[in-house]
Amino acid sequence: IASCGEHAAIANTDVCPTCDPPAGWQQQALCAQSDPELWFPENYQPPKPALSVCNRCPVRAYCLELGWDEPYGVWGGYTATSRETMRRWHRDKPPKERRAIIRSLAQPIGAQPDGIA
Repeated sequence: IASCGEHAAIANTDVCPTCDPPAGWQQQALCAQSDPELWFPENYQPPKPALSVCNRCPVRAYCLELGWDEPYGVWGGYTATSRETMRRWHRDKPPKERRAIIRSLAQPIGAQPDGIA
């Protein structure tokens, strides 16, 4: 689901790297059809079931952006620890560039825009 076909086509992804998410994107999230407890595993349980759902989700990039600063849970296919590490790597980036990086991190493998890994 692309919020902006022009920018998404330039970036060669399904999600525009810079525009605001489309209204109602949360309704397309696969997590809305799953057990809410999957996203907040307890007692160091592995997050694999949640990550499996995220990897198939068409709005994963928007979810990662929404949950970027959340201290708990799985958001956009990343655990809180992973997001904390990524935030440290990208904290000095301007907001627009940071948005593009966040969204590129949530793209399926092989769909990364050129130059962003």
